[in-house]
Amino acid sequence: MIIQFSDYLTVDDGVDLSIPFSDTLAFPLDNSFDITKTPQHKTWLPPLENKKRIILQEVEYVVVSASELFHHKGIDDKYHAIYIQIDYDSGEYYVGKVNRKNWREVNRYSGSGVKFKAKYQKHSERFARYYLLICESEKETEEVEARIVNEKLLKDPFCLNLIKGGGGVSNTTYPDDRKARQSLYMKEHPERYEAMIKATQAFDAEKIRQRSQKIKEKMSSDYYKEMSRERMKKWREEHPEEYQAARAKNRESVNKPESKRKRVETLKKWKQEHPEETARWEEKRKAALNSPESRQHRGDSQKEWIKNNPEKAAERKAKARKTFAEKYSKPVEMVNLKTREVIRTFKSIKEAANWLKVNNYTSSVNPSSQIAAVCMKKQIPGHGTKKSAYGFGWEYSKK
Repeated sequence: MIIQFSDYLTVDDGVDLSIPFSDTLAFPLDNSFDITKTPQHKTWLPPLENKKRIILQEVEYVVVSASELFHHKGIDDKYHAIYIQIDYDSGEYYVGKVNRKNWREVNRYSGSGVKFKAKYQKHSERFARYYLLICESEKETEEVEARIVNEKLLKDPFCLNLIKGGGGVSNTTYPDDRKARQSLYMKEHPERYEAMIKATQAFDAEKIRQRSQKIKEKMSSDYYKEMSRERMKKWREEHPEEYQAARAKNRESVNKPESKRKRVETLKKWKQEHPEETARWEEKRKAALNSPESRQHRGDSQKEWIKNNPEKAAERKAKARKTFAEKYSKPVEMVNLKTREVIRTFKSIKEAANWLKVNNYTSSVNPSSQIAAVCMKKQIPGHGTKKSAYGFGWEYSKK
C-alpha cells in the first residue's frame, strides 16, 4: 500500500492491497513482535514482515520501531531521534527531533512547532508518529534535522514546520531542580502566560509578531533598562567571584581572532550603509576624545596603570624607544634651499637637531620633530607640504 501525501512525502507500507486481508493470513511463528495499526485503513499488520518506508524529498527512510529506539541510548545516556508526525486525514506532516532522558518523556513528547501543536491539540487522533532515524547526540539530531527540514521542504503547503531545522539545541545544561522550579512557577502564575498560550493555540502569525514587537519596545524603555541595571548591580554585589569569572570569560571570547574579525566586518558594513550617521559619529567621537575631561581621564588612567603594572610599563617604554630610534635614526642630509646641494650629512635626525642647537640655529627644545616633518613631507593644513626647517631643506639620505 503506497500513500502519496504530497509531492514531497510518500508512505509505503509494503502491503499488496489487491490480496484480501483476513484473520486467516499466516503470521510468522514468532510471538515476540508487536502488532501496529495503520491509522487510515485501521488494518492490523505484522511489522516484521512489512517494514514501513517513508520517502521524504526523494530520500527513503525505513521506519524505526519504538522497540529499537527503546533499546538504544546515545553517548550521553539519552534517547535521540528524528521523527515525523503525519495527519492521515489532511496529508499534513511535521518533522522534528526528540532528545529526552527517559522513555516516558519520549513517548509523551509530540512536537514543539507552533502550527503543528495547534492542529495536534484539536485532532491528535488523526496523527501517526514514526521514527525516521536514531541519533547518538543532541548535536547529531540538530545537524540531521537541518538537512531534512530545509527551505525546499518549507515550501510544501502540507508541511507544518515554520522554520528551518537545526535550532533549539543548547549546549547549556540545567539542573533538574531548576526545571522543577520553573515548572512550579508557571503552574502557580498561569495568568502571566495566558497571552502566550492563547496566541499559540489560535496560531495567528501576525498577532505573534505584534506581541513580540510590543515586548521588545517595552523592554527597550528607560524604565526596564534601569531595572535591568539595578538587578545586574545587585547580582554583582552578591556574587563577586562569579562576576569576575564571567568578565574573564567575556574578555577571552571578545579577544578571539574570529570575534575581532567579525566586529571589523560588521562595523565596515554599517559605515557603508549609513554614511551620514558615520560622519556624525566620527565628529562626536573626535570631540569627546579631545575634550579636557577625556584628556585628564586618560592621563590619570595611564598613571594608575603604570603604577600597578611596572614591568609591562617598562616593556612598553623600551618598545617605544626602539620604534622611535628606528624612525629617527635614519641618515639625513641638510640641503641648500636654492641650489638643492647637500651641505652636511648626519647619522640621525637627533644628531642634526643637536648640531642646530649647538650652532645657535634654534633654541627649540625639540627641533627633531620639525626636521622629521620635512623629511616625511608632512602636509600642513592650508600651506601644503612642509619644505624647510630652520632655514634648510632636509631629506633622508639615499646612500
